[in-house]
Amino acid sequence: MKKKIAIVGALDTKGLEFEFLKKEIELRGLSTLLIDIGVLGQPFMEPDISRGRVAQAGGKSIEELVAKRRSEEH
Repeated sequence: MKKKIAIVGALDTKGLEFEFLKKEIELRGLSTLLIDIGVLGQPFMEPDISRGRVAQAGGKSIEELVAKRRSEEH
């Protein structure tokens, strides 16, 4: 069975860095599972698991989390 590396990160603010990491891992013959946890803006690249799915797994919608973060900023 081929190994798979999970990459968890905010693809809206650190998308370039995670794209680099993904490519480097895949160059070494491993597959990746890209999971987006960003809540500030749109992801830089398409994740395998969206931030919406992550939020849903935690019992909230992404809209609720974004609204909460915005209210905490003020």
